[in-house]
Amino acid sequence: MTVKYAVMDPIHGKVEISFDVDTGVVDVRNGNSHALLTRRVDAPRREGTPIGTRAAADLFFTVGGDEVELTVGKGFLSRRSYSVSALVDGVSLNFAPVDDANSAFTRDGLRIGHFSKNEESDPRQTDAVWSSTPSTDELVIGYALAEAFDCGALNGAFALIESLVLGGG
Repeated sequence: MTVKYAVMDPIHGKVEISFDVDTGVVDVRNGNSHALLTRRVDAPRREGTPIGTRAAADLFFTVGGDEVELTVGKGFLSRRSYSVSALVDGVSLNFAPVDDANSAFTRDGLRIGHFSKNEESDPRQTDAVWSSTPSTDELVIGYALAEAFDCGALNGAFALIESLVLGGG
């Protein structure tokens, strides 16, 4: 199933998002900036993670055609364990849950914005609120990570209960 939609980012305008959940391909475009995050075809699909895996070795990420190094947390009890970092031209971009519904997006440790999912839209669209102006590459990276890994995470106690009940982990 492929989900396609466009959002109007408050700073950089139209952002086109395409996500094929079955094949694990996230494609985000804004003007000349393009982020593509893919899951290896032979990688086992993990439920609970939209892109289907939290194993960095099973993911390939490019921005403008250049490969981007990803560090992906395992995602278990703490919100911090769900963080995802991308190293782009020596700059560390981090996407990490801050509550049940929102994830912060930081550049070298300083918050530049946060992402959430609009639960009222169909499909659930990604929304961004910026506290600092991102480059267009940072913008497409943020939207790609929000699509691939979702926004927010349960706190430790709820995550433990969910893990025990649903068999996650």
